[in-house]
Amino acid sequence: MPKDSITEKIPVRFQDVDRFLVFRYLGKLPMVGVRVRDVLHILWIAPDFRRIYQH
Repeated sequence: MPKDSITEKIPVRFQDVDRFLVFRYLGKLPMVGVRVRDVLHILWIAPDFRRIYQH
């Protein structure tokens, strides 16, 4: 997902990242993260459908 689609404040450590990974859990609820080498950093786990980005 492009950085510009995220509505939450991006942590300073990841502000230079242009694209984020989106995964689904519990049906269609999203969690968003970024991969840095061999580590996946989960930044947000949405408690409802439209919390992290607009669908």
